[in-house]
Amino acid sequence: MSVETDCPCGSATPRITVHGRASDGLRVRGAPLSVRAVEEVVYGVTDATGYLLEVDSEGTYARLLLERGLGTGRDREPEECRRVQARSEELLGLRWDGVVFVNSLPANTKSGASQKSWKRSNIREVEVAR
Repeated sequence: MSVETDCPCGSATPRITVHGRASDGLRVRGAPLSVRAVEEVVYGVTDATGYLLEVDSEGTYARLLLERGLGTGRDREPEECRRVQARSEELLGLRWDGVVFVNSLPANTKSGASQKSWKRSNIREVEVAR
């Protein structure tokens, strides 16, 4: 958590930013990933309503699954995938092995963030065929 007093709006009230649990981070190809950083990418450049990371146990593979927004046309998805890759490279230092939109994700990817583990709900370990 960080506390800042320099609100651009001029308010004297401190701004508090929760960064999540320290243990809720991981590394993929040397790039540190946190809840906050991943969500800044996902929700900053897409209309996705949820996401799931697929990673291998060695941290050498990472694919990002995005849940389509209601009423969102598939014609925008290629451009949104390009924006996710560009923003991920800029902010995370990571290029995903794939960015894919799906119709729905497991319900636990969206349940009460303060009462769940990010690693248990938004990250799935997969075995990659080589």
